[in-house]
Amino acid sequence: MRGEFRQVLDEQTRVAAEVSRFTALLERERDGKEKLERKVESLKRQRAELGRQLDDLRAQFAVIDADRVALLKEESALNDRRAVVNFDWARYEEFLRQRADAEVIRLRDELARTRADPDSAG
Repeated sequence: MRGEFRQVLDEQTRVAAEVSRFTALLERERDGKEKLERKVESLKRQRAELGRQLDDLRAQFAVIDADRVALLKEESALNDRRAVVNFDWARYEEFLRQRADAEVIRLRDELARTRADPDSAG
């Protein structure tokens, strides 16, 4: 009977040790699972933050693009105005040249008349 008692007691001790070992393994697995769950949650938060940052950058690019378009339109309008002013200036210069040429011709004619008939001058 004592042999059986010792055998049962030894078996109980062995089973208790196995239960303790399995409990420790389960605890480690649970800790590992909890660590993974925390890591996953952390990664989800980081992804959400990066998504917000990406949206902010997209909004900034949209503003930059809108500003660039506005500047290009303004530059185009300035170039158009510059072309009109240059054209008007060139027309004015041509008008002045024609008047000067006409005045030169008038003065030559007057000079020629004066030379031909010195008494008719002034």
